[in-house]
Amino acid sequence: MRAGIVCAILVAAGCAAHADEVRSSEWMLQTNKLERAVAGKAGLPNVLMLGDSISIGYTPFVRRRLEGRANVLRPRCNCGASQFYLRERNGMRDWTAAHDKWDAIVVGFCIWDICYMKGDPVGVDHFWGDKKLNGLPPLQKGTAIRDRGYHVRTGIPEYAANMRKILSFLKTKSDRVVFALGTPVPAYADDRCGLVRAYNDVAAYVCRELGVEVLDLYAVAERNYDKQTDGCHFNAEGNDIMAAAVVDFLKGRKQAEE
Repeated sequence: MRAGIVCAILVAAGCAAHADEVRSSEWMLQTNKLERAVAGKAGLPNVLMLGDSISIGYTPFVRRRLEGRANVLRPRCNCGASQFYLRERNGMRDWTAAHDKWDAIVVGFCIWDICYMKGDPVGVDHFWGDKKLNGLPPLQKGTAIRDRGYHVRTGIPEYAANMRKILSFLKTKSDRVVFALGTPVPAYADDRCGLVRAYNDVAAYVCRELGVEVLDLYAVAERNYDKQTDGCHFNAEGNDIMAAAVVDFLKGRKQAEE
């Protein structure tokens, strides 16, 4: 019964904020305000959600749908890119520390991993956009961004290696780990547009290898573009649709992709 009502994040979406809302200094503050998930009500299954701002958006709706049946917890932060999980401090060891064993962990990371950025991959020096580039075709725009010294944060080989480390650790913390695929980001009008699907394919492959279940939130989000507010994040209706998909998946105990 406890294992039947378990959920946790959706890493899905490395897109913690967009240029009009959160500037670099605020984003750095946000990602440094990391707190451990705290214990919930005694006697209920404990579900841990780990993920980016997409997960932040739908977690309250997951909690509402499982009220009285499970403790739905998450760090009070944006978990960001895969590298953030591997930090010695304020990484996955801290985020999972509230319990020796979780009934379920739902995790997802992707959108932050495909952001254009400079410097240390654990940093937040992201490319925020430039109106001068808006008229360029996607490939030319991507080239222009890279000419300024930016690069995709996480290459595919590193992404796969990070996934193996992260999921292998999380499997020591829960007998049920679910990986939530990254959601579409139509706001990326450059050559990253197809990377979410490519990185999701890598994620699904690694999950099959490790015996981790895969929740296809990309497919859910793709059918609900009209619920996106900024080409990345979702309104309340969209977040509740995502939450319903998480809860239904956990209740149905669907297995990793065949």
